Amino acid sequence: MRIRRLTKLQSARELRVEPGFQTHEHLLQIVKALPTDVEPWGKTEVGAFGDCSCGCRWYHTLAGRLGSDWGICANAASPRSGLLTFEHQGCPQFERDLRWDYLDTAAGQRARRKFEDGEEELRQWRKAHPFRKMRVTERRVGIFWLVGSKLLRDTSPLSKAERYGECLTHSNGHLDHWTHLQQAGDVPTDIEYEEHPRGRVVLNTETERFTIYADRCILRKQSIISRIKKAMHLPAGETDLKTDDHYRCASCLRGGK
Repeated sequence: MRIRRLTKLQSARELRVEPGFQTHEHLLQIVKALPTDVEPWGKTEVGAFGDCSCGCRWYHTLAGRLGSDWGICANAASPRSGLLTFEHQGCPQFERDLRWDYLDTAAGQRARRKFEDGEEELRQWRKAHPFRKMRVTERRVGIFWLVGSKLLRDTSPLSKAERYGECLTHSNGHLDHWTHLQQAGDVPTDIEYEEHPRGRVVLNTETERFTIYADRCILRKQSIISRIKKAMHLPAGETDLKTDDHYRCASCLRGGK
């Protein structure tokens, strides 16, 4: 079967077969002609009234590229009311849109200059203030110690957290990471991992709240809690504080706390 070649394709989008797509030539074949139209569609001489596309307030163009030639008449008093209309068909009820040549008037030119000055000011501002992509920091869970005034931690983002029951938690334990810190020379080798105050942060997936389980020596120091929240990017209004028998330092155990 021979494929008919479409002449004067308007855009690359029109190369695709789309439902409802019609060519300019097809619209010329189906458009309704009336005696009141301008020649050659009707019996009215050219120039008797304005073309539809020359500022008539009732002429609404079609969507897409065909809108440069075609539209619909919305004037209830016009013979072409509601009809597909070629831009040059015209009708006696032509009504000029007062906004059509506004930019050619003195007021329109002032408005154009004001707009262009504003656009230039905006361009200069954007040039002086380049857009910086916002960095989204992921919440974290993990373990931590308070060694003197130093906060040691080992964490993982929620996307890599380990599920434990209804919670998301860090996969590493205090003993294993303390051994790693000792081997790296970050903590003394003659001090056990449970000597210093410590704790863990988990996320309850049912309540969608974080919990800081920690030694009482940590929980009563608001500045340390703030440091933990900041380090793990925990939401202030969605984080709970709790004690746990697992997290009692040597000092607390000796004092019976």
